[in-house]
Amino acid sequence: MEGNFLEIGVLRLENRPNVMKGAWYQRNIRDFVDGTATVYNITGPHDIDGEIHYIQLDNGERWVIMGESFKGPKWIWQQTKERLRMSVIPKGDNYAFDLPIPTPGNRNKDTYTMSCASLEELEGILPDFSSILMENGVTKLGQRMELFDDTSSRKRFLSAIIEQSEGLAPIIGFCITRLLAIIKIYDELRDEGDVEFTHMVDERSANIKKSDGIADVIAAGETAYVEFKPAIWYDYGRAVNDPNYKIKKEENVSDNIVRTVAGFLNAEGGTLFIGVSDDGDAYGLEGDIKLTGRKDLDGLENELNQLISSSVSKEISAAKIRISLPKFQGQTIAKVEVAKANSPVFMQTSRLQNKFYVRIGNATNTMSVESAFNYISQHDWSS
Repeated sequence: MEGNFLEIGVLRLENRPNVMKGAWYQRNIRDFVDGTATVYNITGPHDIDGEIHYIQLDNGERWVIMGESFKGPKWIWQQTKERLRMSVIPKGDNYAFDLPIPTPGNRNKDTYTMSCASLEELEGILPDFSSILMENGVTKLGQRMELFDDTSSRKRFLSAIIEQSEGLAPIIGFCITRLLAIIKIYDELRDEGDVEFTHMVDERSANIKKSDGIADVIAAGETAYVEFKPAIWYDYGRAVNDPNYKIKKEENVSDNIVRTVAGFLNAEGGTLFIGVSDDGDAYGLEGDIKLTGRKDLDGLENELNQLISSSVSKEISAAKIRISLPKFQGQTIAKVEVAKANSPVFMQTSRLQNKFYVRIGNATNTMSVESAFNYISQHDWSS
């Protein structure tokens, strides 16, 4: 350890983490569990500058994963972004984590998954890997079948035993088996001369700019071009005030989402923020996530996109609407950016057929047939 940094091969881990509280969705119980994310900064070759997150939930669940903030080669970012997660599992009074290495996936050779590794393979990644782990909290190293009588398909996997107060051991284990291993593969592939491996990304700076921009826009309040909604599908007000209310998909709530989008399309475009109060406070999307089939953010994004595209047409949705899930005030919200349409857009849902909406001031208004005809004939539809 040098000052506040630990050298792990070609990586430099900053041992001054930030600890943030939050809640993470657990599929096995279909609910959110409180916990903390301990965030470590990591730097390395090829201008790598990123984050490693150690998630520890109140129910004992633990895992390590690369964070969203990353600067460096695009290929490494694509392989590690929200992938190659390392579970830290309870074993009696202690915890353990496996030491596999990335290998090409069976279905997609360009996407790497974790597979059983030998001592020789791990030493090829970092010759003194075992001593570094033992110096930072690991009490035993060996195959799972030897350490805790594992008889599963993973019994030959190398694993590390740690005490509950394990220090940096899980972070170091992740650095060795995920990031160092991926960097080694990257170097080998790059030497083959593929132009793909010259591409760089800076999600770290992009995330900062996006967060600042969102905060500024939301702070300015609702306008002709900005609208806030607390939820996509359920009645947020009832969920807060009525203890007997069971959250469910309410068509009148989701219709309001599409109505706002249609109003922006028929006017000059705009941005809809979902999971935000009228006063500009972050509510987040936890309740809506529970109502999706997959119970995760990818599922929410897919179902929100389907909701909109089925109501205003897939062609318009693909050309004029962009959905993202940024962070705001520590919560994930939905940002729906809507461009001005080139022709009139009529909204279609099970409740509302051929409705024409327009954004006027900071409100979305429906128009009668006569008013819609006059508006359409006078509106400039060029983008």
